[in-house]
Amino acid sequence: MPQLLKNVRVGDANAALAAHSVAQAIAAAEAQLGTAGRILVRKSGTEPLIRVMAEGDDSDLVRSVVDQIIEAIRGLQRDGGGMKGRVLIVAGSDSGGGAGIQADIKAVTAMGAFGATAITALTAQNTEGVHGVVAIEPAFIAQQIEVVLSDIGCRCAQDRHAAQRRRDRHRGVLPEEARARRAVGRRSGDDRQGWSSPVC
Repeated sequence: MPQLLKNVRVGDANAALAAHSVAQAIAAAEAQLGTAGRILVRKSGTEPLIRVMAEGDDSDLVRSVVDQIIEAIRGLQRDGGGMKGRVLIVAGSDSGGGAGIQADIKAVTAMGAFGATAITALTAQNTEGVHGVVAIEPAFIAQQIEVVLSDIGCRCAQDRHAAQRRRDRHRGVLPEEARARRAVGRRSGDDRQGWSSPVC
């Protein structure tokens, strides 16, 4: 059975493999090959590469589907690499879904960007009000941020609770803000375009 393996160099293999356009290209290739072939797309464990392998009865079709997937990955590189518009959202969870991290994820997704998160608090709330809050340990908030930035990265970060922390700082509440900002600066470097702190 004819088989073809090609490699494509990428800046962020995880982001590229998570991209919608790449998933669509893989699904289309699988549909074209049907039950007479298979596709394997994975990142290299040792190099900044994605390996694209296909096999099937028709060597021309195998070459075509591999090239389609490679082109989808290269298209991401031309558009800014990996996931264009990666946003790190630092916010509390709203169990009612109308505010907090849930609303931010909806907004980021609607703008065509990818939202990663660090949860600062869990709430029990609905349209009538907030009925309970459990704060997340500051060290765990910082760990969420550092882990996301070490792999996915971000082009900007949004911190919904910065205003509240500024009001509470004199009491020593939630001291993770400075650590979180240092983590964003260390991990994202020149790729970061800003830190947004809306008042909520």
